[in-house]
Amino acid sequence: MTLPFWEDGYQLVEGLLDQDKLALASAAMDHSSASGLTKLRTDPAVGHAEDEYSPRIGDMLLAHCQPAIEAVVGRALIGSYAYWRIYREGGVMQRHRDRAASEVAVSIGIGTEPGTPDWPLRIQDLHGKEMAIVIPPGAGLVYQGHAIEHWRDRLDTGAQRQLFIFYVFKDGEFANHAGDRIEVPVSRWGNADD
Repeated sequence: MTLPFWEDGYQLVEGLLDQDKLALASAAMDHSSASGLTKLRTDPAVGHAEDEYSPRIGDMLLAHCQPAIEAVVGRALIGSYAYWRIYREGGVMQRHRDRAASEVAVSIGIGTEPGTPDWPLRIQDLHGKEMAIVIPPGAGLVYQGHAIEHWRDRLDTGAQRQLFIFYVFKDGEFANHAGDRIEVPVSRWGNADD
């Protein structure tokens, strides 16, 4: 039997983070924002968002989630990096593929402001079919980040928090990207991370 991650290029995993971990991540994101650790994004590729590369709690959740993600992909992984973003009204993410350090990408829903509508991550799967996938809090969309085009349309109202964790295959061609610590400049869209 072929795993959905290999057959289609992605798989939605429910219950990746429990309520306590969601509350911790959300509070840490608020603290990062209030402390000026997040960077405001106003470029057209993302716009109306703030994000942080390699937040400590994100790095901890990268390690925590690794066994569950290995079960989804059926192979041993090495953590690459974590990243989180708070999208605000007007936020968008241009269509792109990720860089090599994002061989296995996981977009985890952390939470939304009350009144924020469902705001799906859009992907084009390995068969060329475009999908709109809502990622509820605690769930994670595991996808082939360097192979699957993904994007988000404009967020019309509210705010949404997302944690992104990335891995490379332990025995794969991108294993040398493990432990990535190079923040991607805003100008690298078209070959960057969501």
